[in-house]
Parts: sequence; structure tokens; C-alpha cells
Amino acid sequence: MGLPLFAATFVCAIAAGTCLADPPPNDECADATSITGKGVFEFDNTEATTDGVADPSCAQYGPGEIVADVWFCWTAPCTGTATVDTSGLAPPWSMKLAAYRACSCPEEDANALLTCDECDYEAQIAFDVVAGESYLLRVGHSALRPAGGPGQFAVTCTPAGPTCEHAAANCQGSRGWGGVSSNSVNWAAADDFVPLHDGLVTDVCWWGAYRLIGSSDQFEVRYFDDAGGVPSDLIAGPFRQSDGTLLVSGPRAAGLLSCQTLEMEYAATHTPVAVQAGACYWIELRNDPPGTEWWWSVSASGNGRRARRYPTSPYRYGPADDDLAWCLSLEVSDSTVCIPPPPPNDNCKYFIEIAGEGVFPFDNREATTDSTTRYWCGFNGTDIAHDAWFCWTAPHDAEVSVDTCGQTAVDTLIEVYESCDLCPPPQDLLISCDDDMCGLQSSVAFYATGGQRYLIALGTYDAAPGGTGTFRIRLRPPNDNCAHAIGPAGVSKRPDPHRHGAKQPHRPVVGQPRPRRRRRRALRDARAGAEPAPDRAMGPRTAAEP
Repeated sequence: MGLPLFAATFVCAIAAGTCLADPPPNDECADATSITGKGVFEFDNTEATTDGVADPSCAQYGPGEIVADVWFCWTAPCTGTATVDTSGLAPPWSMKLAAYRACSCPEEDANALLTCDECDYEAQIAFDVVAGESYLLRVGHSALRPAGGPGQFAVTCTPAGPTCEHAAANCQGSRGWGGVSSNSVNWAAADDFVPLHDGLVTDVCWWGAYRLIGSSDQFEVRYFDDAGGVPSDLIAGPFRQSDGTLLVSGPRAAGLLSCQTLEMEYAATHTPVAVQAGACYWIELRNDPPGTEWWWSVSASGNGRRARRYPTSPYRYGPADDDLAWCLSLEVSDSTVCIPPPPPNDNCKYFIEIAGEGVFPFDNREATTDSTTRYWCGFNGTDIAHDAWFCWTAPHDAEVSVDTCGQTAVDTLIEVYESCDLCPPPQDLLISCDDDMCGLQSSVAFYATGGQRYLIALGTYDAAPGGTGTFRIRLRPPNDNCAHAIGPAGVSKRPDPHRHGAKQPHRPVVGQPRPRRRRRRALRDARAGAEPAPDRAMGPRTAAEP
């Protein structure tokens, strides 16, 4: 009969001073466990020591050292791109992965490191491999989180496909994170380009990612003329993979996108499309793989602008931030010439002066968004965008309404501040704001003092494009209703906010959107199909962009 647990612990403590478990068999690089092919593999670095070299390039979220490391010698089953991924397979501590050439233990400055990564608590790496060759895999965690444990990692190998061989001057390459949905159902995306010379576009490359890999692709490519910074007339296409007018090669695994999913590279040919040097054009790319969603990768180069088509009839394009990743069969030049100038009142410092009652035009198609974020009106948790600015002078004391109802197709937002003197205006000067008082248009009301100047911001819901239209300013006398009855001294009595039934203009409730407006927004987004965003450093797992 063995000793009770407490007795065994005591004997261990007396005999050895401390009880230490044995390290794992692959604790040392020289004892790496041999694995091969694709699959899910076990590891346990609970008692692992640290014996690998420190790699400065592995210091994304802390020191470059990978501590408590265990080692594997993996043999590639294909020539292409390998991925090693701990997502959902390892305990919630800061994992780190590294891959090295061959299975000889790396030394300082040996240039053996192929790649390493830690994406927050999980880690994913991708690197090119050759069938039959062996690669050293190092699994551990950050020195900032010294606790190890058991877990698993998944290994894939995607055979190499055609590589885009166009020169850098023909391309806007992928930046490695962020993507936008582009399909025929909800949102379609397009990007602008300017040919450096007259010529023919005969083939195109691009990068993208899937929510679920394995579906068949249904790519379509279209080319458009430019009109005011958005796609206009179709000049070529649609070239469709489904009918053979677009011959697509790939996909080829190109790495990881946003530490979340495998990024793919594609190449395709179609009948020649004639283009002229210096002109602005747009390329639209869609994919409708059954059973999943596809994202077009975002590029780090370009003019910072793309376009998206809205799921309304008739289809229309609006500008959006970011560029998309592609290459063409001809050299391209600077595309900033394709961006129209902003309106003169794009910045609150350069507002347009208006006064009195009337109908006033606005154009915020190319308006940017001023730097101050203004969530104060509770516009369903979003900010106002594409804001154009007006400074309005009240002719006399009155209750004032400002609205865009029935005067534009733009999804408007309106804010009113009680002074034109500060830019950007602070929150304590905000006196009224609205999003969807009348459909997708807006209406605000406030009490004005004769001779005072009020700053009006007319913008859009942040996922909507700008446009043109008018807004109306109407005045009612201060004693328009009994709540404002003029007293013996001739002074209008302002409504008591605590009196039941007192007539009140709409005033913002900070961070508390009205339930009716929230329902309207939800219904509208459901009809339109929400797009993220991008990137907002949006990764491809976000539902929609902006």
C-alpha cells in the first residue's frame, strides 16, 4: 500500500527540497518531435524551459524572446504556403510561434528565421515551403505571460498557384490586414486607377480572403469611367468566371490577413480593354462564392479612396476610405487627380454665412469629416460624417426648425451649436441634433435669439455617402403656442422643461438614442445590408464596413 498523498509530498520535500515535474521530451531544440503533413498536433509546455535564441523581429507585443518553448521538426507535404495556427486550440495566454529553415537548431544571427508571430493571445504564421523539405517549428509564449500549459496547433499546406508577376509600378499590393465585402447581393467595391500610357488592360491580379475556405468562386470584373470621383458609365465587362469570359488562376495562399484568416492571391485574363493615359477609371471586382463571404484585401498604396455600390435601385456608387489590392497589365500613375476638391465649407473654420428663413443648397459629396468625434447625439452609436458647415444668423427671437425632409436622397444628420466662434465646436455648445426624424432625413428645432449666430453641421450617417440637396429653415413666432405666452412685460415665456405637456424642441440625450430611431436604423441596415468597414482596421471577420 502506497503512502497517502500528504505523506508522499512530505517525503518528497524532505528528500529533495522541491518536487519538480520532468520537462517535455521536446523541451530542447536538439530533441524536436518529428511531425509531417497537415493536421492538428498536441503540445504541452507547462514545464518547458527556454533554450532558443531571442529574435528581435518577434517582438510585436512584447520582448522578442519566446519562452517555455517546445520544438517540432515538420516535413512539408506540398510546395506552396504553410500555415501554423493556434486559434481556438491553445489556452488563453499570449502564444508565440516561429518557423526556421531546416531542422538544425538556430544560432544567433544565423538568418534561419522564416517568420514568427503573436496575434494578441493567439498566434498564426504563414511561410513558403517545398514538398519534402523539413522546417523547425518553435511553440511557446511571451515573456510577459510566463504560464505555460497544454494545447494544440493546426498545420495546413496550400499548393502554390500562379503568382502575380506584374511590376510594382502596375500594382497596389495588399497591406496584410483589412478587407471589404464585395459581392452582387449587398455591397460591391471598386477602386480607381490612372494609366501612365495609352494601352490595353488584358489581365488583372488581386488579393482577398474568405470567411470559409473551400467554396467555388464566381468572380466578375467590370471597368467604369469616372464622374466626379465615383464610377459612372460601364466601359467593359462584365467579365464572368462562370461563363468563361474571365479566366481565373488560383487561388494561391499568400499569407495571413489581419491575423485571422488565410489571404489568397488570384490572377485572371479577359479580352483587352482600351484605356487612355491620364484618364481616371474604376475597376470593380465581385465574388459570390456559395455558402460563404469573400473580402477584397485593402492596400497600403493609392489615393486613400475607393467606391462602394449600395444595394438600392437604381444602383449608385458613393466614395469610401481606403484603397484595394490589385495589379494590372499596364503601368499606373498617381490617382490623386481622380479626387474632386472638397466643398468650400468642408471645414468649420470656413462656414458659409446664411441668415433668415429660406431654402439653402448643400453639397457634401466630397466633404471630409472634421477631426473631432461627436457621438453626443447618440446617432445609433455612430459619428456624423461628410459634414459641411453653415453659420446662420437669427433675424429675431423665434422657435426655429432646420430640416432636409423630402429635399435630398442623402442619409443626413444635422447638428446645431449656439456659436460660430469655435472650431471644432465643443460639446457644451450643442443645442440640437437629429438623424432620422423623417425617413433617412433629419429635422431639428431650437429657440433662437435675434441677432445671434448659430453653427450648423450638415453631414451623413457615417456609412453613407455625401450628396446634394437643400435644407429648409423656418421660424415661428416666440408665442406660437400657449406654452410661450407673452406676459405683461412683453417677454415670451419659455417652456418649463419639467411641466407635463410643455412643447419642447428636440434636444440631444447624450449616449441615449431614442428607441424609435434605433428601430429605424436597424430596419434600414437590415434592408441595405450592413458593411463594415473597414478598418475600421477592420479584419475580415467583421460583418460589415464601413
